[in-house]
Amino acid sequence: MEKSVERLIDKARKLLDKNYLERAEQLVTRGLEQHANDTDLLSIDIYIALKYKTWQKALARIIYALRFAPIRVLFQDEGIRALFGCFIHEPAFRTALFEYLLNHQFYSEIYFILCKATESECEELIEIWIKASEGVSDPIASGNWYIALGIGHCKKGNTNSFQNAWKKAVKKVHSSLPGLIAFCRRENLLNLNTIEDRLFLIELFLLSDSIQKGLTLMKLMGQESADLAKAVLKKFHSFPLPAEYLSEFTILKTNLALLAEDTSYLKTLQGEWSSLNSEQLFNIQKAISIGVKERSERRELLLHVVEAFFSNQDWESSAHLLETMYREEKDSEIIAMMEHLLDRYPIMPHLHLKVGDFQLNKGLIAQALKHFSMVKDVPEYNRIIQVKLENLASSHLERELVETLFDFYSSESDKIPLFGINAYLNNKGSEWLANCVLERLPGVGLSPFWFMFLIQHHFKQSDHHNALNYTIRFIETHPEVAYETIPLIEKHMEQLKDSVIPVITAINRNIEKLACRNAWKLIESQLERASTISQNAERTEFFSMLHKAEDLFKKGEIVIGLQLLQRMAQQFEDAVEDVLKFIDSLKVDDPFLKDWIETKLSILLRNDRYEELLQFAKPVLLDIRFRAHISTIHQYIGWSYQAIGNVRDAIEHFCYGSLDKKWYKKNLPFFKEHIFRGHSNMIPNVLSLIQQNGDEKGAQEFLELWYEFRPGDLNKIIAFQEEFSKEHVSPASQAQMVLWVAENEEFTKAREMLKSFDPRIQEYGDYLPRIVQIFKLRQPNDPTARFLMGRYYLFQKQTGKAINIFRNLIQDLPHTLEDVYIYMKKFLKKHIAESEPELIFGLLIRIALDQKLFSEAVDLLREFAKWDHKAAASFLDGVYKVMKTGDVDKKVLFDFLKLNAEWHDYKRVCEIEEQGLLGSEMLQERLEWLVIASKNPSLRSRSLALRAKMLFNEQRFEDCIKLVFLVMDNVYATEKHAELLEMGLMLIHRFPKNIDLKRVVAFSCWKHGLFSEARPLFEHLLLSDKFSFRIEAFAILKEMGVDPSFSVLVKDHAKNKDQVLAQLNAVYHRVRQFQFEMMDAGEYEADENIFFWLLDQERLLEYRKLLDDAKQHFNQQQVNLLRAYYLRKKGKINQAAFSLLREPCPPEIKKMFFMEAGLWEQALLIEDSSVTDVVLRKYIWAMQRQHKLAVSHLSHLSNKISQ
Repeated sequence: MEKSVERLIDKARKLLDKNYLERAEQLVTRGLEQHANDTDLLSIDIYIALKYKTWQKALARIIYALRFAPIRVLFQDEGIRALFGCFIHEPAFRTALFEYLLNHQFYSEIYFILCKATESECEELIEIWIKASEGVSDPIASGNWYIALGIGHCKKGNTNSFQNAWKKAVKKVHSSLPGLIAFCRRENLLNLNTIEDRLFLIELFLLSDSIQKGLTLMKLMGQESADLAKAVLKKFHSFPLPAEYLSEFTILKTNLALLAEDTSYLKTLQGEWSSLNSEQLFNIQKAISIGVKERSERRELLLHVVEAFFSNQDWESSAHLLETMYREEKDSEIIAMMEHLLDRYPIMPHLHLKVGDFQLNKGLIAQALKHFSMVKDVPEYNRIIQVKLENLASSHLERELVETLFDFYSSESDKIPLFGINAYLNNKGSEWLANCVLERLPGVGLSPFWFMFLIQHHFKQSDHHNALNYTIRFIETHPEVAYETIPLIEKHMEQLKDSVIPVITAINRNIEKLACRNAWKLIESQLERASTISQNAERTEFFSMLHKAEDLFKKGEIVIGLQLLQRMAQQFEDAVEDVLKFIDSLKVDDPFLKDWIETKLSILLRNDRYEELLQFAKPVLLDIRFRAHISTIHQYIGWSYQAIGNVRDAIEHFCYGSLDKKWYKKNLPFFKEHIFRGHSNMIPNVLSLIQQNGDEKGAQEFLELWYEFRPGDLNKIIAFQEEFSKEHVSPASQAQMVLWVAENEEFTKAREMLKSFDPRIQEYGDYLPRIVQIFKLRQPNDPTARFLMGRYYLFQKQTGKAINIFRNLIQDLPHTLEDVYIYMKKFLKKHIAESEPELIFGLLIRIALDQKLFSEAVDLLREFAKWDHKAAASFLDGVYKVMKTGDVDKKVLFDFLKLNAEWHDYKRVCEIEEQGLLGSEMLQERLEWLVIASKNPSLRSRSLALRAKMLFNEQRFEDCIKLVFLVMDNVYATEKHAELLEMGLMLIHRFPKNIDLKRVVAFSCWKHGLFSEARPLFEHLLLSDKFSFRIEAFAILKEMGVDPSFSVLVKDHAKNKDQVLAQLNAVYHRVRQFQFEMMDAGEYEADENIFFWLLDQERLLEYRKLLDDAKQHFNQQQVNLLRAYYLRKKGKINQAAFSLLREPCPPEIKKMFFMEAGLWEQALLIEDSSVTDVVLRKYIWAMQRQHKLAVSHLSHLSNKISQ
């Protein structure tokens, strides 16, 4: 610390000790101007504010100081902590402080405050935060209070409550997670060596918008051990994730279950597999095939994978997997699934063959024949099935079998008649067999075998005629093999007799051609050859396809031939060795060397012959002929090592394989998964591949994983990113570079790089939010990143986000306000048509108002109205509220008033004029606006009153009086214009002879309850020349409790007193009408006079409505009487009388009601029958009945009034 600062601090403390507050404060203020970040000065400044200032000023000093130092540094002095402890009990201070700390993610400060608080204070804060978090509707505010609540529970050691609060917080405020993690690291609140804390951290990521990172952490944790994998699965088995992550989540759970060797858990995922695509299912298939050792478990799981392929309608993948399983284990469940597949997708001859063969071996002949029949038209399978069926028919002769077999033979085949001949020779078969053969008899061109069968058949049937005919035709067409028919004819000579002569004639004609040989022996040898054809049908088909492949190679169709060999190796699992030998025997040169080597490697890999592949491939790597294809060879070697679990060698060979771009994309996920787990020596190799391929996205993902696993390598990461950015210049690599530089806290360099960012480039959007987050957490007073983020959103037409950025920036860093304002105005000028003007103008107007630039605000409103008048008008309320709280120049206020008038908002024109701030400024124009306002019925009285007041102030009294008449001369008016009464009284004083003015003002005073001002005015009116004024004055004075002389009033009138009474009645009617309207508006309390007047006017509905509320104003006795009067007026006199019988009520009134109802006996029973004048007056007023008793008392009352 500088000596000057030390002296200044020492002096300030001495002044405070002497209680020289102002001098100490001035001294500290001067010191902070030169040493703004000196923590001792800041602490003294806070001490002064806490001890001598309001909580608002104390809060402002604390917030300012937090820009330079944390609370634990600022509050080192015990005195400050004590004073702060008193302030923290002030609800407004407490709320404002914690809101600021939460909004700026100063979580360590909250934790420090709690650590210094007492146990009871902590409990109190926790209770407050529980209510705040649950009672606030705004999700961000609620989330922040949950964060505070979590910190409170953490301080108290309530782990479950702490974790639950933070889960709710992160769910509501995603952006809070990085700050929470940083806070936990600083305060050592999470122990990542424990399973519970690691699972909690993962859950926070999953609840925020960092779901991908959460899944990565799940994967890494599960890969460490089987127990950890089980813990992860148990915790997150049914965790709800957004739809776009469900597939990845399912794959992850599958892999973790395999790591945990938990096959029972794998079975619970079967339903989720159906949502995966074919590529993902293939990866699961591969993982299960390698990871599950027990055969039956593996088979069950793979069958579920087949069902998932079914869901995708990926029949080919289903078939391939089933065939692979069948090669390993010929199980009935696999066959059943094949049948299920064939029911859905029957165009798979190889499956039909396998299923049919299996069922044939199981003795299920009918089912086997069904499948064989489906592929009879497939040439390559036809011969195989023929042999199978022929072998079966030799021992199992059934009609369905024979018919199916015959369907496989061509129409020219001699095997059908041979089948019949063999049956006859061996005395097998029956009539159905002969019929089956005959059904396939060719129409023309019979072969020797057909003739032999037909001759034999007809002799067996004793059909000698046809037998001889076929014999003759046989000799004529095939004499060289017809000799053996002669012994057969001789055998039947006795039966044939003379019929044989045509046969002999035919023999004579062909005697030279007839060869003497044993035709039946020839037939038997033919049958023997047919029955001993290879018993391995597949072997026969294999050699057929092999010959086809040989033909393709002879024709030079190398690629097609190699493809055929791959299919053969896949189809004939027992012949893989033969295929490989054949491949080795081929002499292939460029350009087909690549296809040749890849075919052999593929066959070895598909058939799990990994050791053989390695033995073959490694020497090939040294063969100069394969130099151009070395990447492919390395790739297959890598796959082999991967399959046998040798990750290190797999990575090495994949790196070589990735020199070919097509393999690089396939291998990068493997690198990211394994290279940081014990194989970091290969990182440079992968970086070289990323560089070579210019893979920006791959670089980003790989570097982030690198930093996550090895944060100490940050300088190496930056070095690579810098090198990458030089070679691959792009916005993405540029932004990535800034990200790592900022992560390394090289903020000066980061700021310089950000200056080159063009906010019009969309690619920056993937990186800017993270850059902003780093700056905000580690350089909270630096606006560079946030300002750029706001500009980016503006150019990307995301105006709402831009406004939020700028608004928060101004709130956090008030010194940026001017820069934001200037920039936004320039942007608006150039790009208003492409943006959302309402949002931008709103921010600019808000800034102008905050800076008391009211003229600017009004100009902005005018400009905004050119684009959207309705939206601009919606800002008037807010602008005026702020202007009312500030010292606004008259000219600016007039401009604002004019703007409201131009936009026809005359209500606000009146409101502004009522403030009385404009004086005589532009008076005539303002009066004209009020004239227009008076045309609106709802503003008429208000605008007239304002005009009268303005004219009075300008001493234009005659015009003012006219307006006073318009406003006040209405006894029924309900608007209050008490502010005009003083002006009216002054006008009366100035114009004492203006009796009309006096009357209007008198009524207005009485209407507003100003009886002391009204009484002298009415007393003057009682002496006026206008008799109507005197009548009104008499009535009102009577209402006010004054007792003017009725006789004098009658004496001065030319007519009799009845006419005077009638005029008085009219005045009272107007008075009651006015009182009723005032009461209806809630400005006058009801009394009995109102009720009697309503009855007199027969306004019974209003009376009834008023009666329902009568209990608020009258006692029970009065309510009972009012209800009885109502019933009587409705004609229900009996009901009215009996309603009072048991109620507390004067007996004379009860008696009167019973007498009126004609119930004289009941009336006589009521004690105290005196009927007073007052009671009768109410009776006559309410009932209007011409009763003798009423008439006599009315006369008596009139006499009393006259006296």
